[in-house]
Amino acid sequence: MAFAAENAEVSFEKKIIGVYSFDWTSSPYSEWKAYLEEYIGPHYNVEFIFSTENGDAEGEKTFMEKMGAVGASGVMAVSTYSLVNCLSICEQYQMYFLTLGMMNEDLSQYTEGQLAYYAGECGFGQDSRVNCGMDLLKKTVELLGTDEKMTIKMIGISPASGMPPVAPPLLQQKGAELGVEELQNQGMDIDYEEIYVSGFAPEDW
Repeated sequence: MAFAAENAEVSFEKKIIGVYSFDWTSSPYSEWKAYLEEYIGPHYNVEFIFSTENGDAEGEKTFMEKMGAVGASGVMAVSTYSLVNCLSICEQYQMYFLTLGMMNEDLSQYTEGQLAYYAGECGFGQDSRVNCGMDLLKKTVELLGTDEKMTIKMIGISPASGMPPVAPPLLQQKGAELGVEELQNQGMDIDYEEIYVSGFAPEDW
């Protein structure tokens, strides 16, 4: 995948940004990494440092501290094992922290100093994710087009071992569940089953 860095002659002060993920080999994380490296980095004079640590709480802590030691301006994380630990490290090193998923955290538990370096979350809103799950469920049932009883298996995925299922998949799963209930109310013989797994690989399902 190649990206053209337009207007590369524009001058920006160099910044270092750490990027934490439990996996850089599978889609969409490999594409996101390529986009940051091949387009955003050259265009905005950003040196991205991608995590190589283990995908666990200790690996996350080690990476955050390493980014503080090299003078990173901030860290972006696909998800986090402990937001409070990440924000404490960010406060110590005066670097910002952004999560690329909805943490649904009660921010009142954090200190003013920690929140000063929390750039927040980015991603789809809760309603859109619920609606996405509902629409996907209905379209799947429509495409299957069977009059026989149907059981929908809804898989809640933890991004890595030891982490709880992250908010976006849970919201989409809730949408699918609401879609099943709506079809049941319309008289369809349909049921659902919830399954939770760790990891994105289909063989883990």
